[in-house]
Parts: sequence; structure tokens; C-alpha cells
Amino acid sequence: MISKIADRQFMAIALLVAPILALILGFFSKYVSGNENNPHQFVFSQNENLPAYLFMSVIVALFLGLIIAAEEIHRDRRILERESFLNLSRSAYLLSKISLLFILSGIQMLMFVLIGNLIMEIRGLNFSYWLILFSTACFANMLGLLISDGLKSVVAIYVIVPFLLVPQILLAGVIVKFDKLHYKFASDVVVPYSGEIMPSRWAYEALAVNQFVNNAYQKPLYEIERLESNVTYDLQFLIPAIIHETEDAIALVQDNPSEEELAESLGTMKQALNTISLTTPYPNPEHLHPDQFTDSHGDELIHWLENYQSALRKHRDRLVSEKDRLIDSLKDEAGGLDNFVLLKQKHYNEKLAQLVLNRNNLYKIIRKDGQLIRKMDPIYQYPQKRNGRAHFFASLKQYGNTYIPTLYFNLATIWIMTLIIFILLRFSAFKLLVLYIR
Repeated sequence: MISKIADRQFMAIALLVAPILALILGFFSKYVSGNENNPHQFVFSQNENLPAYLFMSVIVALFLGLIIAAEEIHRDRRILERESFLNLSRSAYLLSKISLLFILSGIQMLMFVLIGNLIMEIRGLNFSYWLILFSTACFANMLGLLISDGLKSVVAIYVIVPFLLVPQILLAGVIVKFDKLHYKFASDVVVPYSGEIMPSRWAYEALAVNQFVNNAYQKPLYEIERLESNVTYDLQFLIPAIIHETEDAIALVQDNPSEEELAESLGTMKQALNTISLTTPYPNPEHLHPDQFTDSHGDELIHWLENYQSALRKHRDRLVSEKDRLIDSLKDEAGGLDNFVLLKQKHYNEKLAQLVLNRNNLYKIIRKDGQLIRKMDPIYQYPQKRNGRAHFFASLKQYGNTYIPTLYFNLATIWIMTLIIFILLRFSAFKLLVLYIR
């Protein structure tokens, strides 16, 4: 630390670059929509650049974390070679570097968040923003130390930095959607593995989900809106789609199809039935087998689904009434309708909501690879896997029988990645790989 503080040029650049980037990013991302009274009035809810600001914040954290660490070990190479005969502790050396870099990254991200969020008028979430960006910068610190340990040339170090950043930009789920990647990597159900290994994806998803779920306006409404969304999806899209699949299966049976065609259709129906928010499961799942299924069994399933649909319709009406009562109480707490609308304008962003609710997608449900896949309101959808993998913008991750909020799960994932990089650094894995390739 004494050595770093003595390097005034490094410290000046390291401490100034974060607030300068925050000023630039915040200023150019602050879209002023205006209102009837003032065309220059900034309204947070109408700022269309908020998702871009969140993504660029992640890239800034990665970039700064990489840059301040990229030369650290390389700069000490001669000293390390001289001291290698003394058998000094490599772990102590690395931890001294890491400690200082983490402190510096913490200060950088604190200044970035305070200035950037102040300009963008993001309220009440500064600590969670800092925690996400600090964790991302710490991962980048470790990655920077890893390449600094493995490469002998400063030029090589700074040439490889773009090769580390570009995949983080491309595979974060922002520039190219995960279901629009090359077909060998794309996925409609969960984030593909190419995205799972990118800390930028975990950080951006944590920022976007946290901003939508935990802002002062949305937080009290979130659970009731989740229930309403899931019931609406089952009622208006999933059950009609299963009924349609059942009618197709009945037609196949009557036309004497191949067993493979019927098995595929019945498999789609069984998969879809398992995704309904059922209080009472379908009582005769054994009928959905190619050897047993008949048109009468199909009619029985359609009748059962229509009855269940009627029950869901009543349940949705109760949820809508409950939500209306909750909104009335929130209006009273806010001091009237005008203050409640003002609360929404200050905390709820329409562009971000459009993104995490997937409102631009006209298809709320698609059939692909023998599955009925939900595209409606991903942030309200429960994950389908129990190993922590989920669709993009899921607000919860499921591990075993436990649901974990995305903010905490994603932070834990970034720190696990950071620990893995530390282990590789501790044993000079990248350095050995470079020597092996040479």
C-alpha cells in the first residue's frame, strides 16, 4: 500500500477514472422525455436508456478491474525471480496484491455508483448496486492478476484484454439474446452454458432484476403481481395450448398414426401438465401413454382442463380484487393518488419493465423440441430446474427445494468464479499453460 500511494500518477488515474466514467455514462444515458408543463423535465420512469446504463456499468467494472490488475505481477517479475531462492510464501504475496486491489476496486465502484446513480436518479438501491459492481470488479482483479502472472510482455497483456472483454459483452444476453445465438449454443428454456460462464451475465441479470423487484414502488406489489401473472399465463395461454395438443392427439389416434408421432404429442402434453400451477394434479396420467391413450381419454382430459380453467378464472378474479385493495392502501400510505403516481415515476422504469417482462415478444408461448415453452413475463416465472440454472431474468433460482433470490444467488456465483480464478492463480495454471503451448 505504501508503494502504491507513493505512485501518485497511478493513484490519480485509478481514483479519477471511475467518477469520470460515471459522469460520462450518466450524462449521456439520461434521456429527458419531458412532460406537458416542462419539455426538459427528467422522468425516471421514461428513461429509455436505463437497461443500457446497467449493462455499461457492468462493463466498466470489468474493465477497471482488469486494467488496475493487469501489470501487478508482471511488474514484480524480476523481484520474484530474485526472491524465489528464499522460498517466500506465494500465498502471502498474492493476498497482499489482492487485498490492495479489492480495496481500490471498492473505492472505485463506490464513487462510480454514487455519481452515476445520482445523475440517473436511481434511488434507494445504492448499496446493492455497489455490491454487484464491486463483486464484478473483484473477479476482474483476479483475472487481471492471472494474465499478469502468465504473460511476459506488457504488450501481450494489453492485447489479450479485449479478447477477455468482448465475450463478456457478446454473451451477457444483452447484445444477442440467448435464444437468438447460433443454434448449437442457443436455448429457449435456460441460459445456455456459454452465458453461464460469463460473470457479465450474472452481474447484469442481478442489477436488472434487483432494480425491477426491489424498487420502492414495485416491492410491495411484486408477489401479488407474480401470482396474477402465473395464473393469467396458465389460464389464457398454457391450458388452451394443452387443449389444442390434446385435440391433435385425438386426431392422430383417429387417423391411425405412427407410434412415434403420438408419443411425441403425448410427451408434449405431459410436460405441459407438469408446468401448470396445479393444486390438484391430473388424476389419470397413465392414460397419456401411446399404448393406452384413446379419443375418450382425450375428451376426458379436455373436460378436466376446462373445469380447471374455470376454477383458475375465479382465482384470478380474487387476485385482481386483492391487488386493487393493496393498491388502495398504498395510495393512502403515499398520501393520495398524485403522490402514488409520483412514486412510480421516481422508482419504476418502463423500459426495464418491458425488458424483464419480455413485452416485445408477441409469442407468449412457443412449441419447440416437443415442449411448450413460456415466453411471457420471465421475471415472474419460477425456474424449471433445481440445480440453480434458470431462464434469463428469473427473479429466483432453485437449488434443491430452496428458492434463492437472484441477487444473492448471482453474487455467490460471481464469488465462486473469483475463487476458482484465485486457485488457478495460486498454482500458476495460466503460466504453466503458456509455457506448455510454447
